[in-house]
Amino acid sequence: MAQVPNAQRLSDLPFSLDQLRWLARSQQLNGVLRAHILEECVASFDLSEDDRQEALRAFCLQRGLDGHQDVDNFRRRNCLSVSDFQVLAEYSTRFRHLLERDFLPKAEARFLERKTSLDRVVYSLIRVEEPWLARELYLRIVEQEADFASLAAEFSQGPESKTRGVVGPVPMLQAHPILAERLRISTPGLVQEPFQIQHWWLVVRMESYAPAVLDEGTRMAMGEELLEEWLQAEVNHQMALLAPQVLDTDAAPSFR
Repeated sequence: MAQVPNAQRLSDLPFSLDQLRWLARSQQLNGVLRAHILEECVASFDLSEDDRQEALRAFCLQRGLDGHQDVDNFRRRNCLSVSDFQVLAEYSTRFRHLLERDFLPKAEARFLERKTSLDRVVYSLIRVEEPWLARELYLRIVEQEADFASLAAEFSQGPESKTRGVVGPVPMLQAHPILAERLRISTPGLVQEPFQIQHWWLVVRMESYAPAVLDEGTRMAMGEELLEEWLQAEVNHQMALLAPQVLDTDAAPSFR
């Protein structure tokens, strides 16, 4: 796991007490700590000279920097020394090393934990407030007196009316838990009998279901999710360690 900088003492951070208090007042301390922790972690990776040059070329290409003059102009606009510019250029490469070493090995386990919520679904939906109307629309569909799309466009009281009832493809987790469970056990093409969620009565038909697969994109997303969770936990820990030194000792404000 990545090594986290020790933030128990103010001297461990490149900020004075007054600066930390200003960051806290301006609601930037959390973000600054996040950036500081990541910078300390990625700095621990040694890059070969070839890797450093490739990182520099990739950064310049991405930013449209063509030649020394463009680089110098970029540095001056962003108040970057030569060494700081190199650190910035190498950041993405070092970040990738951090991801590959500490988080991607756990990506498959995270994927298996979250697979059902990552599955994608397309479904048709009609929602109305009156149970009798939901029942009537359901019967008209199953008895083929009208098609689902036209009834959804005419009667559905949610944004799906603008798409003739079609929702998706969307991750299963975006659906209400009751709806998600109904979709999970449904058969494509089957219109479900009306059921209630809060004050709505729903008529639903599963159109297609695509189970999530652990391809490279999903693997990277799982790794980045794990990194973000770890990072937020570390920021919270560092904030708690800093609090006794940063908080004022004045009496709390009174509210009248």
